[in-house]
Amino acid sequence: MHRAMHERMVSTVEEASIDRVRELDSAAAMTLLSRPAAWGRLETGHPLKDTALARSVFQRAGRRLFPGRVRSRRRHATVDTPENRFVKFFLTRLEQRLAQIKAMLGEGGGTFLHPEMGDEIGRLERALDRFLDGPRWREVGELRHIPARSTVLQRRAGYRELFRLFALLQQASRHDANLLDFTALVEIKDAPLLYEYWCFFQVKQRLDARFGLPRRASIIAEAQPEGDALREGLRLDYGRGIALYYNATCAARSSGRLSSYSHDLRPDIILSDGDRLLILDAKYRGEASGDTGIESPNPADIDKMHTYREAIRNVWGAFVLYPGEKPEIHPAFTARGDSRYERVGALVLVPDILSGEVDGSDEIERLISEFLERRKS
Repeated sequence: MHRAMHERMVSTVEEASIDRVRELDSAAAMTLLSRPAAWGRLETGHPLKDTALARSVFQRAGRRLFPGRVRSRRRHATVDTPENRFVKFFLTRLEQRLAQIKAMLGEGGGTFLHPEMGDEIGRLERALDRFLDGPRWREVGELRHIPARSTVLQRRAGYRELFRLFALLQQASRHDANLLDFTALVEIKDAPLLYEYWCFFQVKQRLDARFGLPRRASIIAEAQPEGDALREGLRLDYGRGIALYYNATCAARSSGRLSSYSHDLRPDIILSDGDRLLILDAKYRGEASGDTGIESPNPADIDKMHTYREAIRNVWGAFVLYPGEKPEIHPAFTARGDSRYERVGALVLVPDILSGEVDGSDEIERLISEFLERRKS
């Protein structure tokens, strides 16, 4: 981003000595003619008296006059753009967040799973300081508004990643995180995991609106052999056979509600209605089109949805959730009904900072509604 900062051309009016002016537009010429104080008398023998301008003025005014200072318009590039103001604002906010997290971690500066976190925060703080201390960033002013419709923020490399991270942090901060340990949230190191959490809360929010808060929540913990991670699943029970799972394992050849015909599979989000399952996998990626950012889903992720639908028992539909532009829905050979969603595919789900809404929200609402309304009698 340092090497390719966004610039825009600006035009400024400056007063300069005549020897520094390279060109004079008509507006500047009219201003000069209307300001007698800008003219000075040429002494006898002055080298400028033989110039075409001096001769022309002498012929018209009868005096040896020559302009001393001229107001002219100058065009030049500046990095003080709304997009760069946003970047400076967001990175400054990140510095403040890092300081808050460091204070929460206390003197040890780490957690049980990540004792080196304090050192990592220190490295991030130093990197942000170096970045923002660059001479060009000193030219960038204070943010007045977030240019959410800017194609630079939406498409240009570097800018679009920061803008999406900002959007996810804004959305995630609106949710109550009581169901997740604060330490786990602190240890989020990448946008894909944060997007995964956010998608889970988007589904939960719609179930809460329909059924009220969950009647019971339970943690499903699974220690990893590497010893440096703890994968936790979550189950929320809404009653009447409705449950929402996060990171739950569909065990191979199990007789339970979540079971796989072959080997263990672990979708991000599962909504169950009795024995029927709706599977959603959050993927913070996709296929790009030029410099326009994520446009369509990754084909490998669509293939994974086919795997889920065929390998996991009683799957009604399986969809990727991704921050792109184009939804894709494909038929499944084992579908028994005529529902648009008893299939596999990818659905768009991305925050819109300008409106505070969520792009793709209506489609997710229809998907959940149709799944729940087609219950077995």
